[in-house]
Amino acid sequence: MLKYVLFFVGLHIWLLPVSNAQTNIGGHISANTIWYPTGNPYVMNDIVTVDSGVTLEIKPGVIINAGWQFFVYGTLRAIGTSGSLIVFSSAWFLNSCCVWNGIEFFGSSPRYNFATQKGSIVQYCKIEYARSWLDIDYVSAPIAVINTSPLIDHCIFNRCVDALYLNTTDSVHITHNLFLNLEHYEDIYAGYSIIEGKSTYVDLSYNLFYNPSGDDPIGGLWNTEKSSFRNNILANDQWFGGLFSWYQWDYIQNTIVDYSSVLIYDTSSFINNTITRCESYSSVYLPPGCIFNGNNFLRNESPNFCPGCPVYWLETDVVDDYLPNLPQIDASNNYWGTTDSSLIDSFILDYSDDTIYCQIHFTPFLSLPDTAAPVIPPYNVVKTDLGNNSVSLTWEPNLESDLAGYKVYYGNFTGYSFSNSMDVSNSTSVIVTGESEADTISVTAYDTFMDGKDDQLEGHESWFTYASQFPVGVNNAILPITDVSVFPNPFHDHLIFEMQRNLTQPISVIIYDFSGREMLRINQTTTKEIEINTLNWNEGVYFFKLISNDKLISSAKIFCF
Repeated sequence: MLKYVLFFVGLHIWLLPVSNAQTNIGGHISANTIWYPTGNPYVMNDIVTVDSGVTLEIKPGVIINAGWQFFVYGTLRAIGTSGSLIVFSSAWFLNSCCVWNGIEFFGSSPRYNFATQKGSIVQYCKIEYARSWLDIDYVSAPIAVINTSPLIDHCIFNRCVDALYLNTTDSVHITHNLFLNLEHYEDIYAGYSIIEGKSTYVDLSYNLFYNPSGDDPIGGLWNTEKSSFRNNILANDQWFGGLFSWYQWDYIQNTIVDYSSVLIYDTSSFINNTITRCESYSSVYLPPGCIFNGNNFLRNESPNFCPGCPVYWLETDVVDDYLPNLPQIDASNNYWGTTDSSLIDSFILDYSDDTIYCQIHFTPFLSLPDTAAPVIPPYNVVKTDLGNNSVSLTWEPNLESDLAGYKVYYGNFTGYSFSNSMDVSNSTSVIVTGESEADTISVTAYDTFMDGKDDQLEGHESWFTYASQFPVGVNNAILPITDVSVFPNPFHDHLIFEMQRNLTQPISVIIYDFSGREMLRINQTTTKEIEINTLNWNEGVYFFKLISNDKLISSAKIFCF
């Protein structure tokens, strides 16, 4: 994955214009046209319409300061490279969503042909701060496809309202893209990566869906027809993030990790996926008749906005009284992280809990991870500051039979990539120099098939596990916290630490986010009550530590909503 995302890390190097001039664009393009980076930046003063029968070719490195909208009736060939993306961004330099209106392809735009490599294509482009004004209730997306089929490949969608709207009878291929930080805007249902009106077939493969945000972030997919979802990563999605689909899909060899859940409303196949560290009332919600086999399904928890609430890893739909013979769910041959059948049964909400549900059959189950599913992220990665910019890492060994080793990542953390990595082979401990406890450091595991290309997307290298300052377990605290009250938890705009007795020694309060990055530090205070303004903090999981005389007094998990 590091190789896959490196071209995003260096964007600021080439985003500078090559000259002080600019090219004003707007109106109809009625003859074949090429845009070169020597014309940067291309500033939109009006809607750009690519007429039918005409080709607009955009070369690598072109920067488009978009303020209006692209209508594509002809051919758009926006093809950048991994080292020189084409950028569609805001003409007003407002780093927020919804400031320009996206790209809309219509039926006369030629379909992309894989054999001839002709037709409309958007490849190695960055599309940000956009939404499309579609004449469809509650739908907005920076790329809309109406009755045609462009190729969308190796693109970044960042800070947009949704990402793609598809309404076409053609097959559509969406591959090797990053969907990042998708937004909510006014009354639009947003934070979705793919919204589909109607398509014959959609190939969604080798994409990363990371951190949909906003007030209604369902994230991942929504309202899609029969399609294939294979070798994708869904990470750090909030609320009902992950997959949300009304129609039949095949979900194969995907990684779903950190705050994501799966809500499926039609019979589908869910095979050889890895689902872990999900925080929701139900990590996977399936209707009767689904197949759920060969998945690695472990370490899921209560939602962060309701700590301690009951959670079911696998849940099925209510069976209507007039449909008593609906098919059951085959959930056999999955790895649950345990061989305790009663514990596995407690993870499942079905007929055995209430007769309004159908039955989920989970036996037989696997005693070791399924190696056909993506590698499981390492567990219990703990970092200890050794001083002098050195950090010690330890973690528990993975159990995959084809495990080949581990990699440690650090430096210039973006949320989905790092600038540095080192292979530590089968060791489960390492010392990282040049980093401190406050830095984000992560560990991945990899199998014998890793080849250095798209390994995380192919499932041969796990997603990141961020190092924490204390081990998991023991009620999320190393020492009892009877002398400290931390409230409210969950918190929103403020957080209070209240000491139950007068302090005889100064203490330090340190708060970290989920990735291990230090958010706040209050050193050597004797104040009995500490109130912290958290109004601008992101939703999610945080950890705090109280330290006195260089000793850990208490440590626990807290939640922001």
